[in-house]
Amino acid sequence: MEQFISTVNTAIMSSNIQTPIIVYVGVGTAAGTYTMIDNRKIVDPTNYHQYPKVLHDMENILRYNAKKYILLIDPYMEDIPHITQDKENGFNFVKQSDNVYVDYKNQIFLQVLRENVTHDAYSDMQYGMDGYNITSDLSSLIEICKSEYCNLVYHDFSGRQLLPIYNYHSSQIGEHCNHIVIGFGAQGDFGCYFDLTSPIATFAMKPDVSQGNRNFVNICSPRYYLNKGITIERALRDYPNSNKEVLREQFSRICKDKFDELISRVFYKLRFLKKIQEKKDIKIDELKQTYGEILGITIMERIQEKNYETAFIEALEFYGPQYDSLCIHNKLEFSGVDLLYQIISDAKDEYSWATELRKYMEY
Repeated sequence: MEQFISTVNTAIMSSNIQTPIIVYVGVGTAAGTYTMIDNRKIVDPTNYHQYPKVLHDMENILRYNAKKYILLIDPYMEDIPHITQDKENGFNFVKQSDNVYVDYKNQIFLQVLRENVTHDAYSDMQYGMDGYNITSDLSSLIEICKSEYCNLVYHDFSGRQLLPIYNYHSSQIGEHCNHIVIGFGAQGDFGCYFDLTSPIATFAMKPDVSQGNRNFVNICSPRYYLNKGITIERALRDYPNSNKEVLREQFSRICKDKFDELISRVFYKLRFLKKIQEKKDIKIDELKQTYGEILGITIMERIQEKNYETAFIEALEFYGPQYDSLCIHNKLEFSGVDLLYQIISDAKDEYSWATELRKYMEY
């Protein structure tokens, strides 16, 4: 990736500040589903990984012709990448070297990396760490695009979750999330294929021509809004000319993901804490080995002291604030702590908590 990063950096330094620059890094981007018509391969636009529809959308809202820098990563990439042969969409690439192509007419620089890649965000997950580690390279691209107000879009079509990478880089991206995006579909888990022409796969966006900065596409980050406790109504005001369905689907998707996490992860821990309040003989060493990491040191100490009620309350207070944004989005007049407590209090037993939670949810 060093060559690609160097090319992007050189292009930025030598370009007019008014010239928008869009950087797209796609992992798992071998040509998607296609049909053959008159001996021509036509890739389904719903799975056009090598140049997703949203890139066209970004270009269309800019008043200047953007320069595009594309890195396609896939060990199974075609010998001749499909996009370089795609005349149907107006591309006109010429080959510069084995892995580099340029479309001078459309101002597209394309590089191919035929390798498996991994990221530090996956170090504790089942994906393993085989392949070229792109963590530092992606961090370098983020820093370049932050300082120069370029758009950067990263997506992984290999089936791995994108939220861990988003979380890994979120503090680095910070307020620049309006032009640096990790993951289409609001970082949802869509697997290898999802409809790239659907509202969830595009962005609510507008041109940004702030004086003194490079012109760029200003993109709404629903997850950033929700994490800050800002409602969808504010996002609709900030991006008034965008497709409202895009924002609604993305906000709802994030809340659904939080809901699923709440059931599978948080309720699992709370249910466990509720159960051990009734037990007299608890093997602490076995408990630490099995549940220590997911419950946290402080809560484990309370259990060891046999302060089970305190452990349960502290767990509510710890996990509850993580769902304040979910309450705000669903216009609930209480906090995440109150939500958890209300559900647990109202439910007939710990296995009906999920059913109780659904009464409060709309998405």
